[in-house]
Amino acid sequence: MNLNKLRQPKTFKDKLFRSFLLALAVPVMLLSLFVFIQTRMITQQTQEEALNDLLLQTERNLTTHIDDFRHSLSLLTENTAFQSALYTDNISMFDRYVFFRDTFDPSLTYIRITNPIIDRILFFTDSSYANQRLNILTLDDMAKFPLPTENLGGIMPNGLN
Repeated sequence: MNLNKLRQPKTFKDKLFRSFLLALAVPVMLLSLFVFIQTRMITQQTQEEALNDLLLQTERNLTTHIDDFRHSLSLLTENTAFQSALYTDNISMFDRYVFFRDTFDPSLTYIRITNPIIDRILFFTDSSYANQRLNILTLDDMAKFPLPTENLGGIMPNGLN
C-alpha cells in the first residue's frame, strides 16, 4: 500500500472531509490548550493557598508554644513564694517541706500538665536547696546539662549558636 495515495485525496468528498477535520481540530486544540493553562493556574493557586494555610497554622502553633513557655516561665520567676523560699537559707525543715508540698511540686505539676512538650524542669542554685530534689542542682552542675540543639534544628535561642 502506497502512503502517497492515502495522502492525496481522490475525490471532492475526501477533500471536504479533510478540510472539515482540520477546521474542527484547530478549535479543539486551542480549547484543550486553554483548559490546560486554566487547570494549571487553578492547581497552582490551590497549592499556594494550601501552603499559605499550612504556614499560618505552623505560625499559630509556634506562637502558642512560645506563649505557653513564657507563661510557664513567668509562673516560676514571678512566684513570690518561690523567691522567698529559694533565697532564704535559714528556713526550718518543716517550712521547707511545706514549700515543696504546697508550692514547688504543684507548680511543676501544673506546668508539666499544661505543657506536655516540656520534658523536665531544672533549677540551678547556690542555695542550700541544691541537691535536695532531683531537679534542684548546684550551679556547678549546669555544665552537665548543655542547651539542646537537636530539637531546635541546630538553632540556639537568642542567636547563641
